[in-house]
Amino acid sequence: MPTVTPKVLFVSHEATRTGAPMFLLHLTRWLRRHTSLDFEVLLAKGGPLEEEFAKVAAVRTQEHFKKNPEVLAAFSLIYSNTICNGRLVDELPRGLIPVVTHVHELDYGYDSIGAHNMAAVIRQSSRFIACADAVAIRFRAIFNVPADRISVHHELIDVTEVHVKAASMDAAVIRATYDLPADAAIITGCGTFDLRKAPDLFVQLAARIRALWTSARPLRFVWIGRMTVPELGKILRHDIRRLGLQNEIKLIGELPAPHALLALSDVFCLTSREDPFPLAMLEAAALGKPVVCFDGAGGGREFCDAGGGVAVPLLDIDAMARACLVWLEDQDKQHIDGDRAAAVVKERFTVEAGMPALWVTLNGFIQTPELAPLLAPTATLVEVYAGWNLSEAPQSASMSALFERTETLKQADLLASTGRRAEAIKLMLHAVNVDLARKDAQILLDSLTEVAARLAPLEPRQAAFLREQAEALIRQSRQPAAA
Repeated sequence: MPTVTPKVLFVSHEATRTGAPMFLLHLTRWLRRHTSLDFEVLLAKGGPLEEEFAKVAAVRTQEHFKKNPEVLAAFSLIYSNTICNGRLVDELPRGLIPVVTHVHELDYGYDSIGAHNMAAVIRQSSRFIACADAVAIRFRAIFNVPADRISVHHELIDVTEVHVKAASMDAAVIRATYDLPADAAIITGCGTFDLRKAPDLFVQLAARIRALWTSARPLRFVWIGRMTVPELGKILRHDIRRLGLQNEIKLIGELPAPHALLALSDVFCLTSREDPFPLAMLEAAALGKPVVCFDGAGGGREFCDAGGGVAVPLLDIDAMARACLVWLEDQDKQHIDGDRAAAVVKERFTVEAGMPALWVTLNGFIQTPELAPLLAPTATLVEVYAGWNLSEAPQSASMSALFERTETLKQADLLASTGRRAEAIKLMLHAVNVDLARKDAQILLDSLTEVAARLAPLEPRQAAFLREQAEALIRQSRQPAAA
């Protein structure tokens, strides 16, 4: 028999300058430099990194594979680079091609994409890669994934690129642009402008540090990141004004290369309520900045325990402020701890240090074509959800509604099978009304769709009406929200 050359399809939900797409770009670049692996990239959405991906591999769209399903048969593995890809991968005509999912998310991410998408991820995946120990632990606890099905490979950065970009701008120009006096103590945070990344806590941190500050040095608090929730930005600007911190706090916005600003900082603060293993933390540390984070918020504790900085109790702003002050008031200690953080990054969290181990894991998957998913492709939502820890799973209300509706429809089927058609129809419609009362659009949509299918043989006109209601609900959900 002819030898089949392994080929991998890497799937990314987008090409933004955020953690998961950046990691995939690092991975594909490394693979192109160091291996002969044949691969392509599927981008669900574009973004500023799209051209960079195109320099490494052929970039495809989902539509390409839908129109040319035979093309997908050439791939021996699908590497889904985030849990966001569940439904996308489900819609690919992939047949029995095994799927490996790289999990860059924690609870907020699971809740954000929803139970249906997570069910698709669990059902389709043969193996999982977690970006931190904290991620693997939570993933196993919530979704009951066996330990031998998930491996940990931390996020990585290109440290040479970080230093080149940090040196690409003149420090004096940056200081003048963003009002950063030469003698200022600079505390920096970084991330999209949302409650998970918690710029609101960064503002509280700034207020607490200023209240404790006794030095004559000016203070500056710099937040770098895209404004994803404009309303939050409005509220925080009001807070900043009321706190009298207009001069001290700088909300910079998104930068293609924030490294020169990070290089001017004294301390990097990870105020995230939840963050699996942020690249900005590694980049700041690579530039010699000690890190302070919240314990229990994700993988930051793992980095700090390795020598990268200090973890303080979750959401304890006073403790975080005092940890910053230790470095701000003792610059010798700040430099010693910053150098240690940079050494930790160089030893463990660079592309060159970490990618070989990931390649061993990935190559193992490629060489094991019989990789079987955790569940049968035909597993129902009820069967998928039954294996989860429902008290902590995403959208647990949706799952509870499904279990209750399933039992009701079983009773209706039993009535129908014994000739009690009218009672069966009444019970099915009762299930819809119960779900309507829950006032949850996704639960109602699920209910309308499922009950319409079950009702069709008994009462086609009523079933058609329920389908129309479901379609109307879908159209309504796609309409842009009012300003």
